[in-house]
Amino acid sequence: MDRVVIDGMASMVDYHSLHIYTGSDDYWTNVLQPHQAERAIRCTRALIERAAYRQKLAAPPRIAYDEWNVWYRQMTGALEERYTFADALAVGTYLNIFIRNCDWVQMANLAQMVNAIAPIVTSPEAAAVQPIWYPVLLHSQRRWRWPSMCT
Repeated sequence: MDRVVIDGMASMVDYHSLHIYTGSDDYWTNVLQPHQAERAIRCTRALIERAAYRQKLAAPPRIAYDEWNVWYRQMTGALEERYTFADALAVGTYLNIFIRNCDWVQMANLAQMVNAIAPIVTSPEAAAVQPIWYPVLLHSQRRWRWPSMCT
C-alpha cells in the first residue's frame, strides 16, 4: 500500500507519514521493539528512492514519523500509561533511530507530551514526570552539541 501512495504522490508532497506504537510486558521485547521503526524507515526510504528514480525527482519527499511511543497496557478508561525503566530505554532507542536516520526522517513527533500516554502527568495540584521523560530531556539537552549530521 505504501508503494502505491508513494508512487502516486511523490511528486506532489514533501513528506510521507509513518507512525508506530510498540511495547510488551516482556522486558527485552519492549526495549528492542523500536527497531521496527528503523526497518520501516529503511523500507520507506527504498520506496521513495525508487519513485524518485522512476519519476526523475530532484527533491523526493522525506519521512515524517508523525506519531510514535510506547503503548501497550490494558486501559480502563483514561489513556494514561504508567511507564517503566524498560519503556524509557525503548524511548531512548526510538530517539537514537530518528537521529541516525535524520537525513530521511526530518520530523519525529512523540504522540503526546502531557497526560495521555505521555512523559508528563498532571493534576490540578501537581505535575510529575515519568521515566520516559528522561531520554527526551537528555536528547533535547545534547542535540545542539552533536556534529551536524543533517541540515
